Amino acid sequence: MQKQLANGVKLYMTPTKKFKTITLTCDLLAEADFNNFAKRSILAELLETNNSKYKTQSALAKQLSKMYGASFGTNVIRYGNLHILRIILSFPNANYLPGKPNNVVEAIEFMMNVLLKPNIKNEAFDNKTFNIQKQNILKYLSSIGDDKQYYAALKSKELFFGDDLNRGKIIFGDSNQYNDLTSKETFEYYQNSIKNDNIIFSIIGDFDTSDVFNQFKNYRFSDRNDSLSLRPYKQLNSDIKKLTEIQAVNQGKLNLGYSVPINYNDSKVYAVIIFNAIFGGTPQSKLFKVVREKFSLAYYASSSFNAINGFISVQSGIKSNDKDKVIDLINKQLEEIKNGNFSVELLEHIQHELINARLNLLDSPRKMLEQQFINNLLGRKSTFEDWKEKILAVQREDIMNVAKLVNLKSIFFLEGKKLND
Repeated sequence: MQKQLANGVKLYMTPTKKFKTITLTCDLLAEADFNNFAKRSILAELLETNNSKYKTQSALAKQLSKMYGASFGTNVIRYGNLHILRIILSFPNANYLPGKPNNVVEAIEFMMNVLLKPNIKNEAFDNKTFNIQKQNILKYLSSIGDDKQYYAALKSKELFFGDDLNRGKIIFGDSNQYNDLTSKETFEYYQNSIKNDNIIFSIIGDFDTSDVFNQFKNYRFSDRNDSLSLRPYKQLNSDIKKLTEIQAVNQGKLNLGYSVPINYNDSKVYAVIIFNAIFGGTPQSKLFKVVREKFSLAYYASSSFNAINGFISVQSGIKSNDKDKVIDLINKQLEEIKNGNFSVELLEHIQHELINARLNLLDSPRKMLEQQFINNLLGRKSTFEDWKEKILAVQREDIMNVAKLVNLKSIFFLEGKKLND
């Protein structure tokens, strides 16, 4: 059920008795702009830490405890060209609490305090809180290099997207963006976000829709432009971009980026989903079975498909002197799929594996909300049965045909130098 609270501000309600909790989310949507990555990231941390009603982190935690152990958090997410700041609150269904209190009202009030009543002084965020969160993010950014697999994945993504910083750069921004960032500037960014961002509230669980809608109507939002939409990424560069870094690690990290001109609104996307599962997306895949197990050329080898960006990412951990051999073997697996060298039994097994994984989403209120949110962004009303039917309809030839459209576009190699050299 959808209700409009203002132009560009929507409320989605999904009443169900399936869960023992109620989950409420607030998503602020804006065009991704690399220049604002640091501001949006620190804003998420500030909203999570305290506000004008709960002025300390301990006061906020105490209130969550009073709400029968409600869980709460914020994060930033990117879907293609859209940058999303998400606030999420989960709390017990009142039917399972003594006295059955109307805790939905309390939860909405808590959410609105977080969103609309930040902890500010003199037209700026509280400086003490701001400086603590700023240092926390900088500490996190400086630690990324310690996780070589994650670091290689980030560098590979940057390489693939090239000059498109809005899609390729880490969503928290660069550390140098925080150097001159002030609490006043961040507050100004917050004010602009509240005024201009599209806002989507979503709630799932056992509740009365009239009560929830009436509570939301108590809060006034200004109209804003409601033209935000996802835009598929188009890979225009025909060259293969290559980058090698050498670090003092024993295990090399080889990450390949492939483009495929098929995205979420293309009917062929279901064939790409299954192609990816056969290529490297499951333990039954060719990368796992051949590169890792049969030839023992990788400590790990897998692929993932991003349907918004038409991006297939391959990640592998290898011995550095095996680089060329591994690249050749990975590309041979792609050729194998193009030529139809995979069994019908494997196809059917993966189809049912994907369906079972999708079914598991229905057991999690957060995952259900996430799927509904994506469907809303895509402007579609896809049910599980619709999705299942399209997955089962994919034939061997469909997978072969989309495999022929997959092209290698980037090679990032983190070359390992032995620590005792």
